Amino acid sequence: ILKGNLPSWRRIVLLSVMTEAMIQIAVLIGASYLFYSLNKGSYGQFDVINTIFGQSAGPILYMVIFYILGFFIYGFLFGAIGSLASRVEDINTTSMPVILLLIVSFLLGFLTMADPNSTLSVVCSFIPFISPTVMFGRICMTDVSMVQILLSILINTLAIGAVGWLSAKIYRLGVLLYGTPPKLSAVFQMLRTKS
Repeated sequence: ILKGNLPSWRRIVLLSVMTEAMIQIAVLIGASYLFYSLNKGSYGQFDVINTIFGQSAGPILYMVIFYILGFFIYGFLFGAIGSLASRVEDINTTSMPVILLLIVSFLLGFLTMADPNSTLSVVCSFIPFISPTVMFGRICMTDVSMVQILLSILINTLAIGAVGWLSAKIYRLGVLLYGTPPKLSAVFQMLRTKS
């Protein structure tokens, strides 16, 4: 999608949205660290706060990596779903499955914090759409082997390619079907007949 399936102005918009979100996260983390450093003496009794700000740079690097992976997966999904809506009012209905997937990922991230070494947490850290939150939670809460981290990154990267390819096809169909909001079953039927 970033190479040729989107016009150049849309690629610029996609990259600027991602950059803007990264700047927001950097400002939030930077301001938090600045105010923690200025008031470090007042936080002596709060072990949780001292532990959070005593982290090495590793978790921040993994946060950026898994943020980018999650951004592209969900960005492609929302782009494909958004192309199927012909009116602004239809977007809430068509995007509900992706929003539910985000909520499940968020809730599984909380379960990971409760027990990062459970079978559910380990399995979910390799499932695309869920692993950006679950694997990052596991990295912060426990020692995760580098093999597992690299495998999760590889699976997510392959998923981004597959979701991007499918989203480009759905986007193309959504633009062609402008004015008649198709159902997802009709879109998949059209994709099968085109292939």
